[in-house]
Amino acid sequence: MTRRVSEQTSALTRAFLARFFENELTRGADDLKSSFFWMAGVLTGPGIFIPLLMSFEWSVVGMTRGPEVLQVMSRGDKAFSLGLGMVVSAVVSAVSWNSLLPDRRDGLILGALPVRPATIVGAKLVALAAYVGLIGFAMHAIGALLFGFALASGGSFAFLVRGIAGHLLASFAATVFVLLSLTALFGGVLAVAGPRLFARVTPLLQTALAGAIVLGLWALPVINTTTVPTLAGGIESQPWILRTPPLWFLGLYEWMLGSDDPILMDLARTAVLAFGASLLGSILIYPTAYHRVMLAVVQGDGVPRAGRRFALSARLVQVTGRSPRLRAVAQFYLTTLTRSDRHRFLLAVGFGLAAAWSLPALLTLAEPPRHLSIALLSPPLAAIAFIVTALRVAAALPADLKAGWLFEGARPSRLEGHRAVERLMFVIGVLPVLVVFVPFYWWLYGPWVALAHGVTCMGLGALLIELLLWRFDGAVCARAWDVESARLGRLWPAYLGAFLLFTLGMATLSLRFIQRPPAMLAFIACAAGAAVLIRYASLRQPLEPSSVADTVPGELLGLN
Repeated sequence: MTRRVSEQTSALTRAFLARFFENELTRGADDLKSSFFWMAGVLTGPGIFIPLLMSFEWSVVGMTRGPEVLQVMSRGDKAFSLGLGMVVSAVVSAVSWNSLLPDRRDGLILGALPVRPATIVGAKLVALAAYVGLIGFAMHAIGALLFGFALASGGSFAFLVRGIAGHLLASFAATVFVLLSLTALFGGVLAVAGPRLFARVTPLLQTALAGAIVLGLWALPVINTTTVPTLAGGIESQPWILRTPPLWFLGLYEWMLGSDDPILMDLARTAVLAFGASLLGSILIYPTAYHRVMLAVVQGDGVPRAGRRFALSARLVQVTGRSPRLRAVAQFYLTTLTRSDRHRFLLAVGFGLAAAWSLPALLTLAEPPRHLSIALLSPPLAAIAFIVTALRVAAALPADLKAGWLFEGARPSRLEGHRAVERLMFVIGVLPVLVVFVPFYWWLYGPWVALAHGVTCMGLGALLIELLLWRFDGAVCARAWDVESARLGRLWPAYLGAFLLFTLGMATLSLRFIQRPPAMLAFIACAAGAAVLIRYASLRQPLEPSSVADTVPGELLGLN
């Protein structure tokens, strides 16, 4: 009996561990080894470039002023590295969302097998521990060596060893803390709310996580520049950073290096307590979450009902037009967005980035600035860019290639598919942003500024949508995912430049023209006219002949 349980645990652990790598980050690779090394290569970068960039400055300080001074002066860089690793860990958690928790598939498949629930939960926890261990070690092993050698300039061999061990331990603990904390948090929501309600709030949780990631990135430069004066009690101190997790684990880092500063010791104790709480929470919550999932599967309560979501979807479909085939495309697109985990994740990321980017501007309501600025006019443009880009990527990402039968059975025209997607992108990605920001500008600067910049954002949003839909063939979520066509590795500077041009550049023009009504109206007309011309040119572009049936099995798909 014991041998059988051991064999079951081993088999389930391997299966659960493999599922952690079946996500967008590893492009769905089937081979666990290649997936892991691909992921490790991506995640190692943040821990490597900081010591490489700072090595010369650190060497000069270490040789001239000694390793003790270097240890103090480098605390800001250490905190930045720890925080960056925690942000990357949060990104990994967001991408591996479905694998971190027990889900309906576990209940349907494993619930029917002669396997004890304790065995399943134990295997899931072992796989989770192996996953977070692999991620933590892969992210920080090389970085720890580089940090240790770079910061040991002028020091002894023992100091070098302590530096490597301290960086590895603190970074590893910080990464695992984030993964376990999010697992405990989301598992707790699943255990309390149940699978049906959890499926409804999942997009909100993903949006909040994406927003938290962006806010964390915003805070890292402040933490980097203010850590040293804050720990020293200087004039430029920011006491609030002492309540952030990167500073907790910096205290653990410095304790490993032999520091006895009372502030750092308090931070180290906080880090240990936080890590222990996340570990204990994950261990205690996981069995409850699994039990709730299994109970929901038995009772047939694991799939959320359509309810209001269906009514909202039906109204959005009506907005797209009256053509039955056009509405079919719109309905298929909306159904995929709301039911496919990958598409919901993309949409949540888009809205999360938009919310986090807009938050600093919206907080100015507490102390309204007297004059308009680019910083106040650019957030709605950035929010529109994030959301409509997420919608466009979602339109190119298939939920399941078997869904392509729809476009072969009653194939819509290219114009109908284009029209359905562009209208939904406008309604979902542009209008909600205007609903938030037009009252904001109205309250601060009056109706003219609010309406003028609102209409400008509307025209620029339409222009961006047409640019993103350039040569779009109308087949929504039914083509094989071709991420190589975007050439992100070579063209990312161009994409970044386009984003800055759309946000800061267009905000600059809007600021220049907003007090000159004729110029403002001409600017709006130019944006709208450019959108119309690009749409016309895009639809006239010839496409390479292709057939969905050539690459899609003739099977039906159930999005439930």
